[in-house]
Amino acid sequence: MTKLQPVAPIVIENLLLGACPERKLEIQQDWKTFQPEFYVKPDDVGAALSARKNRITWMHKTFVLDWVIATLGMQAIAAYSPYIFLALTFNLPVTAKELAQDNELASIQSQMDEVCYFAKLLWKAEQLEDLDWPSNIPIPGTFPEASLDPKGKATFDLACLAAAATFFHELRHVQFQAEKDAPEISIEEECACDEHARVMLLDRIADYCTKTEEPYSQVLDKRIMGLATAALCIAQQEPVGMQAAIVDSHPPVKERFRILVLEASADENALAWVYTGCVLIHLLRNVHKLPDALTFSSAKDLCKQLVAAL
Repeated sequence: MTKLQPVAPIVIENLLLGACPERKLEIQQDWKTFQPEFYVKPDDVGAALSARKNRITWMHKTFVLDWVIATLGMQAIAAYSPYIFLALTFNLPVTAKELAQDNELASIQSQMDEVCYFAKLLWKAEQLEDLDWPSNIPIPGTFPEASLDPKGKATFDLACLAAAATFFHELRHVQFQAEKDAPEISIEEECACDEHARVMLLDRIADYCTKTEEPYSQVLDKRIMGLATAALCIAQQEPVGMQAAIVDSHPPVKERFRILVLEASADENALAWVYTGCVLIHLLRNVHKLPDALTFSSAKDLCKQLVAAL
């Protein structure tokens, strides 16, 4: 019998409140109403997180893998954002030939390939201790000082936001089961849970900014980037051999990106869309589906084209 280690609900509550403090009363009311329980199970092959009745269960590896993918997201924006900004400034296409001829980009892509390879090893490992941690990936849980390590702090924030999106998704499953009103079709329930995660993170940002006086556009960018990181985690954690097994119960990756990310409302050239475009270019390059040339009117237009190509 699998031994489960309980996690105090306050730990998850603090994660969610760190992601969207404006939802405090709503989250606390949900805790009272649905009484979710949280457990970590021993590591094994995979990194699944699941909800059953009011219980949400995951492995230690689950969010370690999210941390690795957040690192990959930061590499992607370093790799591809210069091309997107140049294309938008001078109304030029981004071409596969141009990308292939950039030696500096090739070096970053090589580092990204190493991170992707480690993510696959992490997925397949039965225990985290079986792996040697790469020197080019920060240790999970590192909390860098923003003024000293802005890239490290951004990676930490993206990992936490992606984790919060994942928990909001699973908590919606808990609500559906408690209220016995889940959609009859599994894929529709998954889509509804993705929508719930997006709504929880985005729909009351104005309330947060009114209290904190933080710029609305900056907070919105950061949270959409967190959702894009969550979608990237989904894409990276669904190896080819797993896709057939979940095809009847989960929507395809392009649909996950559409619901989690593209349905958000932000300026057409917001940094969030540039980041999302970068992670999508990475994904398409990885599966050899990147178009030869990309012509786009805005960063969000680029994202729409890339999602359609997934």
